[in-house]
Amino acid sequence: MWSLEVVKILLINWGIMLALVSLLWVFCTWRKDASIIDRYWGPMCAAPSVLTFIQLEVHSTIALLLVFLLYLGRAAVLAHHAQELECR
Repeated sequence: MWSLEVVKILLINWGIMLALVSLLWVFCTWRKDASIIDRYWGPMCAAPSVLTFIQLEVHSTIALLLVFLLYLGRAAVLAHHAQELECR
């Protein structure tokens, strides 16, 4: 069963991510350029791990390493995607 703490962390992450994505959507709509979202989808997918890490009381070296590796992987995907866009 899920504890109340896990549900609280999930709801906080959901609220923060909803706010960030909504702000990004408003910015893209204002600029009338939907391609802006391509630059941010990788970091936005990795953001819940950082939000969860910040909310947890235990900050182990392994947890920090996992968050770092997740962001490193997302950065590599983002760099590859940016390179594809330049080739078009």
